[in-house]
Amino acid sequence: MAVVSMALTHSCNKPSDGHYTPVNEAIVTGMDSIYTVYSDSVLRIKPNITYSQDPIGDTANYTYEWIWLNNVGYSPTNSKVIFTGPSINMVISWDKGAYEMSLRITDRRSKLFTEKFFTLLVTNEIYEGYLLLCKEGEKSRLDMLSYKETENQFVYLKDVLENQHSGLLLKGLPNFVEYGVTQIGGGQKGGIFIGTTKGVWLLRKDDLNDITNLKYILNGTSTLPDMRLYPLGYWDLFYAGGKVISGDQQFSDITNIQQADGSLLPFTASPFLAVNFFIAQNPTVLFNTASGEFLWHVLGLNYCSSFGKGNLFNYKTGKDLLYLAYSLYSNGQYVAVLKDHSNDSVYIARFNRFTQLSYQQVASTVIAHATHFAISPEYGTLFYSVNGRLYQYDDEKGKEELMADYGPATINLLQFHNFLYGSDDVKTPSYNKARYKDMQKQILVCTFIPGNDTSGKLERFEVTPGMQPLKLIDNHIGFGEVASLTYLER
Repeated sequence: MAVVSMALTHSCNKPSDGHYTPVNEAIVTGMDSIYTVYSDSVLRIKPNITYSQDPIGDTANYTYEWIWLNNVGYSPTNSKVIFTGPSINMVISWDKGAYEMSLRITDRRSKLFTEKFFTLLVTNEIYEGYLLLCKEGEKSRLDMLSYKETENQFVYLKDVLENQHSGLLLKGLPNFVEYGVTQIGGGQKGGIFIGTTKGVWLLRKDDLNDITNLKYILNGTSTLPDMRLYPLGYWDLFYAGGKVISGDQQFSDITNIQQADGSLLPFTASPFLAVNFFIAQNPTVLFNTASGEFLWHVLGLNYCSSFGKGNLFNYKTGKDLLYLAYSLYSNGQYVAVLKDHSNDSVYIARFNRFTQLSYQQVASTVIAHATHFAISPEYGTLFYSVNGRLYQYDDEKGKEELMADYGPATINLLQFHNFLYGSDDVKTPSYNKARYKDMQKQILVCTFIPGNDTSGKLERFEVTPGMQPLKLIDNHIGFGEVASLTYLER
């Protein structure tokens, strides 16, 4: 961090005899640019301070002010001196977050000051990181990779609910874990949604407590084995048993098609929803499993609408849906993987609300048997897994590459994680925006060996252009079978 001295603009004083006298400046060393302290813990910083024209450095000649400037990313407000003295030793009982700070040293005699800026992160053990909902035998377990900013590494916390003495005891098999900003439970706040075959809960992000049971909100659908959650701004979408519930104030069932006469015709939805959760006003795309038709939905409505006529393919495809998602690639697009009913022919469709972008048959003999898919937001290529093999496909070139073979291990999750605070469309400031932008380009691969409840592994890879080999960033072991993964953002 920069050291700014008010003496720099006139580093010498000019007396009446015309000779210049060097100005005395404080020189601060031994300070980092970032400090981390747990909430309600002691912050200790003891810098080395010397003076350019004062070898003795009598502290009586100086004032030392440790100043809170503002929350990172927000406009400066009224700064506040929180401590005085050459070093700081005080308990920080602030809200968790990132703060801009400074140490200001003023020479009492010349009134000139030097200022050393730094960032203070007020956190706790679970402040930020990956949350992994695992299957352990016949039950669910929530693990965490807690991110440590100053070390730039993740620390594994097994069974984080028990570790943090949460009041939630998970029952049933895992369905999903998601981080989102929601109105559920009152107010607009960030929270952790956890779903199993026995229930759905919303937890406070700072301590995994303040538990809201969503069983009654979801009208009895919370115990279905296929339930999923799609965060969408403050209006989350819940899928269960062919129905999609909008998490608005009415918790409306949106799995209806509006007819020409205004009536609503119910339909059965695929569990895959294409959601742009960066811009909640953008349409969400659903898929009618009975007719094989793509439909679109806008927040606030209790029905879906047909797309109309397409120029590359019929939106009423009559095919099976293997995968559907919203991708950040090429300014945003919906991507679907479709399969013929009667054979293994597979197609990739790309479109937005108004235009069909491409429709290609996939030149692959294995993709029809794939169980997990993910789209690179940087290159637009499709990743998919068949048992323990990971493939990448470029539909523009009609080219498939085997990227990894995990042998006896099975790939049970593929994901490019979309970070809410990594988007330029989200105006809420985040100290971590640049890091999140890089992280959402990384593919996450989870594997496990069937029958071994501690064999779960998470690997992070950098995707390279031209379908060159993936570059391993790091790997983490000791999980169960990972069913769902999210990231607790700040």
